[in-house]
Amino acid sequence: MNEYHGKCVCGAVGIHAKAAASVGSCHCETCRRWCGGPMFAVHAEGQPTITGEESITRFRSSDFAERGFCSQCGSNLFYHLLPGEFSAEGAYMLAAGMLELPDDMSFDSEIYVDSQPDWYRFDKAESRTRMTEKEFLQSLGIPI
Repeated sequence: MNEYHGKCVCGAVGIHAKAAASVGSCHCETCRRWCGGPMFAVHAEGQPTITGEESITRFRSSDFAERGFCSQCGSNLFYHLLPGEFSAEGAYMLAAGMLELPDDMSFDSEIYVDSQPDWYRFDKAESRTRMTEKEFLQSLGIPI
């Protein structure tokens, strides 16, 4: 595991987390609306350390997850799978754009590929794990 640091555009929120040196993307409609395209994220190992919690607005985007953004500058910060029946401890997917990441990160997974619009594609798709919405939700044990 590597340690990564990041912050929102205005610096009101800081995040420190341990994670593998890999980035994944989500093509679901909610992520595309939230990010203006696919969300690129790093899956944090355990709970990240967050400073400036008072500047975070949390939006409950589903029955099992919330999204966090800076209430000062609007920066997307994280997707948080809430603790509960689908995740014992919860899980954080941190917005890759707000983290200080090295250039040698691997792009290793894409989810909701069946929601990806035709007007964009990433090359070398065969080198990544690619899951449809159904496959991804089943991997979490979420009934569909």
